[in-house]
Amino acid sequence: MRAHVDEEPFRFALFVHLIRRLAGSAVAFAIAALLPESADGAAAFPTALYQTLAKTAGMDVCAQARHESALTAAQAVFAVGVVHLRSGVTVYTAQDADPCLSHAVNGPLLAFVASGSGRYRQVLSTGVMSGKFGADGSLVTIENDSAIAEYRTTYRFDGSTYAVVSEEIVNKATGVAKKIDVPIHFARGTSSTTVSGNVTRGFGDSYVLDAIAGQTMSVVVHPKAGRPVSVSIYRGSGADTLLVFAGTSPSWRGKLPKSGRYKISVDDSGAAPAAYTLTITIEYRKSQ
Repeated sequence: MRAHVDEEPFRFALFVHLIRRLAGSAVAFAIAALLPESADGAAAFPTALYQTLAKTAGMDVCAQARHESALTAAQAVFAVGVVHLRSGVTVYTAQDADPCLSHAVNGPLLAFVASGSGRYRQVLSTGVMSGKFGADGSLVTIENDSAIAEYRTTYRFDGSTYAVVSEEIVNKATGVAKKIDVPIHFARGTSSTTVSGNVTRGFGDSYVLDAIAGQTMSVVVHPKAGRPVSVSIYRGSGADTLLVFAGTSPSWRGKLPKSGRYKISVDDSGAAPAAYTLTITIEYRKSQ
């Protein structure tokens, strides 16, 4: 028999949660009373998970600001939900819906599955503006980046965790989307490739490739119509990020300091699209 599917959008769950939290409003109370409790999954959300949410980073500060215990604050500021996947797995979701954690931009979004004996295993932890879970195991999140663009990430539950399937940057004004961190591949027998694109202020391109310490990499940018674009080269991510180069020079060549993944970003400061081509070459060391 096909499992029951709860397809209430997660955004609606946030709306329900906020409506119920409007204090001193008879109208809000009346609206909330008409909404089914199952819409946000609060009735089915395990108490043990609320206790886990109470340990979320920043919850102590939030609790102090609200003059509540961490557990009471977690029950108030998280919009929770239950998603029944077609595979038979039940996913418990929680997203912050209060400025004390999200600061009205991106807030924590968490997901858990039961692991037996009353225990639960975390299968997702990210920071987003909104997220929509699907009964097919999909999840699409929106993360604010700037006034110009936002990030859209698609996940898929693989039975163990919500794994990233694709990441895009979306222009808020036009709705145009493009992939971020596009992998660079060299054709067999070659060590160079050329890519092209269009960038505007706050809506750039990014490419990634793996390289070995000691190899020499060259990057040559050919802006069209003579309009320069800026190029940045990084290694690593997060606290381990190393800026290798940044500027509007048409070319860069250097020996790579460490092995690992390198990221090349192309940006522009103008509002009109700036077209370019970018040639990347890795010079392999010949054996002595």
